[in-house]
Amino acid sequence: MLRKELQIFTFKDLLEHFPIRHIDKTKVDKIASLNYMQEYAQVAGRLTDMQIVGEKRGRRLVAHLKDDTGEIELVWFQGISWVEKTLEVGKPYLVFGKLSFFMNKPQIAHPEVENYTVQKADGKAHLEPVYPTTEKLKAKGLNGRSISKLTYALLQVLTEKDLPAPRITPTRLRRPTQHGCMSTIEAIAAALSLLEGPELAAPLWVLHAELVRRADAMRGRKREIVMAGP
Repeated sequence: MLRKELQIFTFKDLLEHFPIRHIDKTKVDKIASLNYMQEYAQVAGRLTDMQIVGEKRGRRLVAHLKDDTGEIELVWFQGISWVEKTLEVGKPYLVFGKLSFFMNKPQIAHPEVENYTVQKADGKAHLEPVYPTTEKLKAKGLNGRSISKLTYALLQVLTEKDLPAPRITPTRLRRPTQHGCMSTIEAIAAALSLLEGPELAAPLWVLHAELVRRADAMRGRKREIVMAGP
């Protein structure tokens, strides 16, 4: 279906299927700090309760996540049975989604939920790419996140020797957790440079620098942005 829907025939095609935007999951918010100006939020806490309320079209699953500063409501209108089986009251989770407020209380509908670990306390080390997909692919479970995982898996197969580090170390959102680590967009740029030449990869290095600049601007951070090159 990737061939028919997205014209992806080879590994090269997959690498050149670029994300349409990036989501910032590099920090974890305290629930009490959430405000109406935020479009998205990522919080960590313990699931305190979970119950089904309403009937027919108004039927929904409502849960609450609590950290040391406050509580947020999580709501699901679809996939209720699957969510009930997946989540467990009393366990810690990392939650991300579009933030809204109901009766002045923070709420996320259909959040992304994953098990919380100490390693995830500060959020992800890089911006998360969002890849374009189609309705037919979504129906088969190949949404933007699935395509992102495919791209990541391909990049993992390529060794550090295959993906040489850029000649100039770029400004990054955060110091890599391990020597030689790259963000997804850096790895894709390095792979394209290896497969097709540095000219094709150059726009991705520009995009990487712009993403860092915008993230810094959102956080009120001022520093010189160094752009990488092949």
